[in-house]
Amino acid sequence: MSPETTTFFHDQWQDSIEGSLKILGKVPPELLCNGPTYEQTSKKGEKINLTTQYYYFKGAAFEPCPPPGDGIRCYLMAKDEDGAIVGSRISSIFRTKDSLSVRSRITVKERGQGMASLIEDAFVGSLQQLANSENRKVVWEVSNENVEHLQQHREQNDLDPAIMAQLEEEQERWQYLYGEGGKYQIHNGKRIFVPSMIK
Repeated sequence: MSPETTTFFHDQWQDSIEGSLKILGKVPPELLCNGPTYEQTSKKGEKINLTTQYYYFKGAAFEPCPPPGDGIRCYLMAKDEDGAIVGSRISSIFRTKDSLSVRSRITVKERGQGMASLIEDAFVGSLQQLANSENRKVVWEVSNENVEHLQQHREQNDLDPAIMAQLEEEQERWQYLYGEGGKYQIHNGKRIFVPSMIK
């Protein structure tokens, strides 16, 4: 990966994680809850700890509030053995009449290292746990923001060719993971988790 490409993706990562930590830092401690924790092993053989924190919110500004609120804002953070954050999945969970609707975004510090799969495995497990604990259907809604951004950059021709090549590769990975019939079983932009007897 060229220095320009590395800088581009690092800046994206830095902005995302700093924004998330800033939001979490403003949540009153009594309203911030701890969720499931997981331990995974990276491609390099390093232990990755995944921790979940969440708070109930009200209104379009996601203002923290006591439960039940209008929904839940959830932060799944992946940390390396030194405690540094290396990936995250931030989710907004909305209550509907008969289900919970989940919209979410994943970011990783280093691309192509398999970190996204570790985060996603934990995330899928947490959605099943949520369906079980709430005893209602959970609908994970997936949209392909990658291809939208890629098309924008193609039209504007505003990125270094090396960065564009990396974005094209990412789109192929996205399709493998989240495309119709891909690894994470997304169909028509959704994956549905139903309560199970195994908790």
